[in-house]
Amino acid sequence: LVVVDLPARRWSSVRQAELRDLPDRVRASGAAGLILVTNGPTGEAIALNAPAGAPPFGVPTLVLAPKDAGPILAAAREGRTARLVIDGEAGQRPAFNLIGRIDRGKGRTVVLSTPRSGWFTCAGERGPGVALWLALLPWMAKRLKNHDIVVITASGHEYENLGAEAFLHREAPAPERTALWVHLGAGIAARDWKETPQGLEPQDRPDPARVLMGSAHLVEILKESFAGEAGLEAPLPAGPAAAGELAEILRAGYPAAFGVFGAHRFHHTTLDDARCLDPAFVERLLPRFQAAMLKALGEA
Repeated sequence: LVVVDLPARRWSSVRQAELRDLPDRVRASGAAGLILVTNGPTGEAIALNAPAGAPPFGVPTLVLAPKDAGPILAAAREGRTARLVIDGEAGQRPAFNLIGRIDRGKGRTVVLSTPRSGWFTCAGERGPGVALWLALLPWMAKRLKNHDIVVITASGHEYENLGAEAFLHREAPAPERTALWVHLGAGIAARDWKETPQGLEPQDRPDPARVLMGSAHLVEILKESFAGEAGLEAPLPAGPAAAGELAEILRAGYPAAFGVFGAHRFHHTTLDDARCLDPAFVERLLPRFQAAMLKALGEA
């Protein structure tokens, strides 16, 4: 058995840079099983997104909370013999994308997307994005009269954006017919927490560990529209740092796109519940998204 004590990160996916060579290392070791200690801000186990299909590391894999890892790490250092048993229920259930369209025959489409699935309660991870998505829908229908509209909330996010990928390949408007694509990713407006010797203390502000990224020609518009929002005030041009569904959208060649993604302190843990939310953090972003969309479409 291989035990990997991961460095402290806000972990999210098996595709993160530090894990990319791990499958080869596991195969070379001849290991029968793998234990990952996901060190992060909370001491809890952090679930990792993985592609659908074969196990990403080729062997049974256990994600272990740092708070529970002491005996395992000690046994590994001593070279003791152990048996890995992963017990649970597995199965399949239907999942679906929810898609809405307004076809005005304009030939230029505005797309708004957000994931609809997540690990555990995923309140801070998904709640703000879903709330903004719902708030923007009626506004888009009334305000964007010169464009066709497509809105999607995609499932299968934990399988490395499986639902969004299916939409991109089968049902999304072509890049040349898309005026703008806006994506509302993880942790847009989750609560920030202060790390103290006594533990995490909730703060009356959103977690700044979030990234605003867009097509190069939209960066100045985004900078103006999101000025003063911690973590969003310095938008990045589209590039390799993109994550989640936004990365898929940008790789697909959509010429005008922007979105937000992040990982707050309780990201992908069982403790990502209502404590990680404040409606005020979300409400103040709504006019900023509206302003950015109108400026990007030349309708401000």
